[in-house]
Amino acid sequence: MLDQKAEIEKRDWDCLIILDACRYDFFVDNYEGLLKGGLKKARSPVNCKEGVATSEWCKAVFTEEYEDVVYVSTTPHVNSFSEVNGFKASDHFWKVMDVWNSGWNDEKGTVMPEKVNEAVLKARNKYPDKKIIAHYMQPHFPYLSLENPFNPKDKEPSSHDNLKRKMRNFLGSRVRRTLGGGMTRRLIRALKLPPINPMDETLRKVGHEGLIEAYTNNLEIVLEALSEVTGELSGKTVISADHGEYLGEEGFYGHSYLPEHPVLNEVPWFVIEE
Repeated sequence: MLDQKAEIEKRDWDCLIILDACRYDFFVDNYEGLLKGGLKKARSPVNCKEGVATSEWCKAVFTEEYEDVVYVSTTPHVNSFSEVNGFKASDHFWKVMDVWNSGWNDEKGTVMPEKVNEAVLKARNKYPDKKIIAHYMQPHFPYLSLENPFNPKDKEPSSHDNLKRKMRNFLGSRVRRTLGGGMTRRLIRALKLPPINPMDETLRKVGHEGLIEAYTNNLEIVLEALSEVTGELSGKTVISADHGEYLGEEGFYGHSYLPEHPVLNEVPWFVIEE
């Protein structure tokens, strides 16, 4: 298995595409017919149990300055003006393009991959002598094939729900590490508490199989978008991910503040065929 951090530090790439929360096994099952190249498994250095996964990944990978890199960011965890969870992107990259701000889709609650494609091509044309890291939000939640089911204003509108929120947060942050994700989720539902997070709400709406289908659909959408843009990029293009995702293993769903597991660290390292 490749060491992802070491591969990135070699800088043997002109455009590094990061798919947020993309598992290696799902990538294997879905890229053929859309992309051509060589695929290897890599180990992301992220420690998801310590905090927000993307921030932890950035801190683990970008320990030096990348003065020749433009980072096209769809997540506010990587932004041009402030430190987030101990990582200040402007200290590490030549430029950060805040596509999470300029290209946000309010209806979908995310940045659509087509907007990232536009930003990547703009960066390539404007800064031809720089390397590009392009961070796509998919296959990360929200799931584009579903209506965004998680609206905190709808779920927790009044003050009498405050106690329920506190109980939910206690169970979500502490008890699930002892009882496991599945047992904690059942306990929260039995007590009629609000969902732990957006993925928990999705599970309540569509169930496990529906969530897997929605995650896969997100991946297919972003791979389709990549098939349209990679041919327009000169040089060597690599596709990888910041981290993976629990999708029911040991009863867990998601990736932040969760126990270590191969599904969180095994990511693709896919070199596009030139």
